[in-house]
Amino acid sequence: MASLLPSRGLFAVALLWVTWNAQAAPVSEKERAGAKKLIQEIMEHPVAYTQMCGAPTLPAEEVSLCGFHRWDGFIAVKDFKRLRDARESVIAVIIQNFEVILQRKEFALNVMVHKMEDDYESQMMMLIDLNGVEALPSMVRLLDAVEEKQGAIQRTPPRKDVYDSVPSQVADLRSAILSTIFAILRQERYEPLLKSEMEGKHKKWIEQNRDDLLKNMTERELKGRIEKGEFDFCRVDPIYNIPCRYFMGNGCTVPLTPELSKTIRSWASDYLAKTPEKQRKGVTGMSPRPIMR
Repeated sequence: MASLLPSRGLFAVALLWVTWNAQAAPVSEKERAGAKKLIQEIMEHPVAYTQMCGAPTLPAEEVSLCGFHRWDGFIAVKDFKRLRDARESVIAVIIQNFEVILQRKEFALNVMVHKMEDDYESQMMMLIDLNGVEALPSMVRLLDAVEEKQGAIQRTPPRKDVYDSVPSQVADLRSAILSTIFAILRQERYEPLLKSEMEGKHKKWIEQNRDDLLKNMTERELKGRIEKGEFDFCRVDPIYNIPCRYFMGNGCTVPLTPELSKTIRSWASDYLAKTPEKQRKGVTGMSPRPIMR
């Protein structure tokens, strides 16, 4: 590890760590330990697997506007409820995990893309359900680090005799981060996003999704059954009050272009700069009930 970080780098990491812990003071060490154990338990014991080894995945060159979806290892509604009961401490632990990655950037990003794919996916799913706006600063910095690594990869000629999965994993990670940031800003009702062409496309997808669901029941009946918790993959969209289903697919997607990444990142930076912490929705921006993700 010493070869990865010079002594001044170690001092900087220590200083950042002390600063971050001071900002996270409201969460006690006991709460943090409990949240860490809960997160690990849920990641190690997903509720279900798709059993579809050849299932299609979201192409790395696309971003889901629905909060990206997994094809494997779903988190159960009951487990999201447990996470909601410990929301502040769960988010604090996830931020801490991201900060460790950022402070040991090159080493930890390699570990992340090689060994922690399910872990980072699970933690971003948790942030979406918890409306973890507190984690946005770390998410933006993580996006910058991932895009820096992706740029370095693209400048390195690939070896023809060795298959390297890192480029595609880094691209997948970038897509997931952008999708998570978009989902949180949407839950925060960030106005430029809600007025964007992307959100217009998202609304059309939600309306089409509703129409498909209403082939067998009325909208009132569907909303009632969703409120009762009968459909783990359905929810009433909080922006448009429209019932829709989030399952087996990434729903509404847009091409991942440099312009898209720049737009979503600028939205996050603008929101953080102009919205005082006390005015951010946080817990009040969460959906009334979680869905399986």
